[in-house]
Amino acid sequence: MKKKANSQKPTTQNTFLCSAIYLILSLLLTVSILYEATRSPIIWNETIQHLDKIVHFLVFSLLTFLIYKLVYFFGIKINWSHLLTVTIVVTGIGLVDELIQSLNPDRLPSFLDLLADFAGVLAVTLLMFRKIYSTKKNFSFTRIDNG
Repeated sequence: MKKKANSQKPTTQNTFLCSAIYLILSLLLTVSILYEATRSPIIWNETIQHLDKIVHFLVFSLLTFLIYKLVYFFGIKINWSHLLTVTIVVTGIGLVDELIQSLNPDRLPSFLDLLADFAGVLAVTLLMFRKIYSTKKNFSFTRIDNG
């Protein structure tokens, strides 16, 4: 029995397990981000300039990717409104992170950190947009063999 290649819903029997894993990873990463905002700042190695901005970009890219995977494994067909919602929610987490830092006397909020967060979110969102609205009308995180 062949499976349709253009189906967006996951075809594995472990959909619930995958959803649970992505939910847990997303929540753990979000809690880690917000917890780190309450701690004293990390002293970065000066050999790489703006290493903290690179870390912000990568962490928020990962969080955005995990949330898109979570939405995908819940079987929701991702469209532009989902892209916008995820972008707003994850950028909001970055904003809350900076607001928490402003309440900590040892930390300073940074617009550049928020900009790096947003750049990470936007990079993954644009990749998702390209994947969804490419000339091929099938969307899949996994390869489906028809043979």
